[in-house]
Amino acid sequence: MIAILDYGSGNLRSAQRAFERSGSEVVVTSDRDVALNAAGLVVPGVGAFAACMRGLVAIGGDEIVRARLAAKRPTLGICVGMQILFRDGDEYATTELHKGVGIWQESITKLSAPILPHMGWNTVEVTGPSQIFKGIEDEAFYFVHSYAAKAKVGLAQAWTTHGEKFLSAIEDGAICATQFHPEKSGRAAANVGQNAFPLVSFDGKSFSYSTAGVSVAKTNETFKLAYTQTHNQYEGRDEVVREFSLVDFKKNPTVLVDDRHKLVEDYAKNTNDYASEGTLYPSHPYPGPKWGMSIDLNSCIGCGACTVACTSENNVAVVGKSEVMRAHEMHWLRIDRYFATYRDDSGADNLDDLNVVFMPMLCQHCDNAPCENVCPVNATNHSSEGLNQMTYNRCIGTRYCANNCPYKVRRFNWADYMGADSFADNQKDILDDSVMMMNDDLTRMVLNPDVTVRSRGVIEKCSFCVQRLQEGKLKAKKANRPLETGADGKWDIKTACQQACPTNAIVFGNVNDKKSPISVIRNEEQTNRVFYTLEQIHVLPNVSYLAKIRNTDRHVGVTEEAHHEAAPAAAGEHKVEGAHKEEKKAEAAH
Repeated sequence: MIAILDYGSGNLRSAQRAFERSGSEVVVTSDRDVALNAAGLVVPGVGAFAACMRGLVAIGGDEIVRARLAAKRPTLGICVGMQILFRDGDEYATTELHKGVGIWQESITKLSAPILPHMGWNTVEVTGPSQIFKGIEDEAFYFVHSYAAKAKVGLAQAWTTHGEKFLSAIEDGAICATQFHPEKSGRAAANVGQNAFPLVSFDGKSFSYSTAGVSVAKTNETFKLAYTQTHNQYEGRDEVVREFSLVDFKKNPTVLVDDRHKLVEDYAKNTNDYASEGTLYPSHPYPGPKWGMSIDLNSCIGCGACTVACTSENNVAVVGKSEVMRAHEMHWLRIDRYFATYRDDSGADNLDDLNVVFMPMLCQHCDNAPCENVCPVNATNHSSEGLNQMTYNRCIGTRYCANNCPYKVRRFNWADYMGADSFADNQKDILDDSVMMMNDDLTRMVLNPDVTVRSRGVIEKCSFCVQRLQEGKLKAKKANRPLETGADGKWDIKTACQQACPTNAIVFGNVNDKKSPISVIRNEEQTNRVFYTLEQIHVLPNVSYLAKIRNTDRHVGVTEEAHHEAAPAAAGEHKVEGAHKEEKKAEAAH
């Protein structure tokens, strides 16, 4: 049996799961007798040297370690659990160094490095007759620390360089220690996954993720593929995504404006105000800023940087393959892919010439949000700045809002992904490791402290990075000036997805500010390309898109001849009555 010493600090659950994968019986304990008599003892550690040492002494852990060493019983220290085995440490020390267990008579000192903490993957250089590194000498391991031992101790050592050379592992008879986290080091610790580190080169300044001398070969193996969304052809979906060939768009550049005129003619005959007359909803006043987003489908390359940035900024759980295959995906922002074919004049598909439109899809923050009026506890509600916002401590998880959302952008927390309300082991053996990976102290260090961590059983979604909105408004208030939302290149606020987009496809800002880039795009520069997905259902979304224009003289989607043969109309082939109406109707439509 392996005992993991619980003294109030460390990745207890991660360590437990890692050792269980080896087939061993594992117990987390603070019981002296269990810890003394276990076949192996693990001393984990996360936090500061002095705090960990206080916790260890409080349960008599220092005496347990010394007794096991005297009895030659295997003991392993991890990270700060390694550091406190030394004589002393200077982390946050003022007059005297903090005392350690004293197994090794050297000190733990701060790393001399340009960037601290040392966080991420690194290799080790093994010296001496090592047992723990057999077969994994060339692997990379996961480090999170700012302090380390720098003097040679023990029978065998491993060294790593970050700014300066330090001890990354020690083997000294029955007692061993690692500065890295083996429980977080994937294949090296658990024999799972593949180590890509050998393919990365470093020139002293930057990393290069390209290499030569690599071949690709078929394995003839099959595996299940988990995906969140996929489409085949997009014909008939022109209410969702709009795409034109250049030749078709030149023929009818006002097709989108004409479609909007048609909505006005059908639903706002009396006032020409589609937003107000075409609905039973009352109009929302927006006396201050009203936030909106524009996404240019011409510029979007489907790289997924926006999705990654959103996940990182807003503490969105990465739930893993098994949950995605159960339709439990969690991304607040997904990249929808719509595939289109070019057709010849006969209407025949050329399936060998497929083209894709990438369409970022997030909460549209609708003015007439269909999710809001079905929530029985008013957990989802509308702000005075146009945000469809969530009050998480009100949500009771009915999922009515998700069922009523036409864009399918709301996510339900099926599990306590990040330990927001979990007790020890309350989900053990129920969920796999990929779901549980955030339920430990170490991994939660990467969470954004400005964003709440949602609990199990609630709905979550895009917030337009409301924490950034508040930060920007406070910044402007402190400077005693108006809020800058992009006019003249001055920004107080950028959403995470906008900031991360490498092609500047995403523009966010105050639509009430006529000088803001988003207002200029919608009302001046790109009026003929602006569309709102599913605009005809009158939810009045605050996310607009710019239609995809392909630089080709071939027809995208359905030809005019095929259209007359009852084929669904494609974007760029619409013939709508009411074309070339006065511009004021286009403005009134949204």
